[in-house]
Amino acid sequence: MSEAVIPRINFYLDIRKVQSSKRPIIMSIAWKGRRLFHHTGHRIEPEKWEDIKRNKNGDPVLDSEGNQIKIQRVKRGCDEQMDINTDLNALEAKVKTKFKHTDHATEDITIQSLKDFLKGKQRPRSFWEVYDLFIESESVIQSWKSGTRMRWDVIKNHLQHFEKEKHYKLEFDSLKAQFYVKLIAFYTSRNYKNSYISKNLKLLKWFLKWATQNGYNRELYYSTFRFKDRGSSIRLNRANKLFLSLQDLEKLMTLQLTSPTLERVLDVFLFSCFSGLRYSDIYHLKKSDIWDDTIHVTTLKTGDPIAIPLNDYSRSVLKKYEASPFAAALPVLSNQKMNFYLKDIAKLAGFHDPITVIHYTGAERIEKTVEKWELLTFHSGRRAFVTIAYYLGMEPSVIMSFTGHSSRDILEIYNRIQEDQKRKEMELFNEKVFMRIVKN
Repeated sequence: MSEAVIPRINFYLDIRKVQSSKRPIIMSIAWKGRRLFHHTGHRIEPEKWEDIKRNKNGDPVLDSEGNQIKIQRVKRGCDEQMDINTDLNALEAKVKTKFKHTDHATEDITIQSLKDFLKGKQRPRSFWEVYDLFIESESVIQSWKSGTRMRWDVIKNHLQHFEKEKHYKLEFDSLKAQFYVKLIAFYTSRNYKNSYISKNLKLLKWFLKWATQNGYNRELYYSTFRFKDRGSSIRLNRANKLFLSLQDLEKLMTLQLTSPTLERVLDVFLFSCFSGLRYSDIYHLKKSDIWDDTIHVTTLKTGDPIAIPLNDYSRSVLKKYEASPFAAALPVLSNQKMNFYLKDIAKLAGFHDPITVIHYTGAERIEKTVEKWELLTFHSGRRAFVTIAYYLGMEPSVIMSFTGHSSRDILEIYNRIQEDQKRKEMELFNEKVFMRIVKN
């Protein structure tokens, strides 16, 4: 493969005289002394167009080399912003992918060939080219985080190993029933859990649906294929998760630690238990995000703004670290280190109760008994918040406003009824049934 040719891509408004107040948005592509002007199909009023980045005073913002930073998109707040900017992002990603995956030593991208490509007269030649185009396009449009991009890279790695091991060349026309049988056998031979296989197949279906909608795929078997995932029930998934009881939290809150690192980790974890925030949102939480005795954040996972009033415990944790010279509200380590140290803390707190974890690989049921401390992760704090909130009688709609969950069904996954609550409710039989029988 020869050295890549990187095109210079710009968007601008066509300022030539037109009858409408809206101006066409043109994409300019320059490479190897050539230039193509492509009509994007969108029009916008000049006052809604943002060509360069400006500061509050309206002056251009410069980069480290003194050049103006270009934006070349519809301004924020305009009705058309989301639709038009999404299309422009996808169009730019499509062109970049075309240049990236062309062997410029054997194929010369001419103005005409690029025109044909943009008009849909040319299609990427292989499954893998379309796969890369999907990632380049959707990662921009959907604003993927690094973790999402990494997941798709992992799936690509799996499929490439599958292709080599099973001698099954991946082309869209070959993705029939036999492909799915072989792929599932490939996963189960490596002892992957059914839940993991199911997640990967759902992502693969997303890609194939996108490829179909964009004219790259005509084989529709994927749309009717169903993976019978034994062990995927919500009840079993919940059984395999650790839900902390009030007694567990009491042990953690009263635990005396001699290690400053473990103490900080425990403080941050308990803050999650009493605020319901995810790790990513606590990691990015700044002191300036807390005002009017309330946490104000825009969640990283969903982009939704939420406001969480402080309670006595969450307030005390924040106060403990308010003198820190850093902007961060709390001393948060990486997620991996937090989970590592949390298990040490759980052992010190005496979380040694045996718990049986169940999963399926194919049709095989696999049981494993572990100690309670082995299941503790940072996300256990968020589940604890929901469970405690239910126990205290909070309305589900209020809990959802704190956690940012979009549906009651998803919220229920985070809840487990406390044992003492079950005993308390059972006492109602004594009070309301048997006492009535005795009186009669």
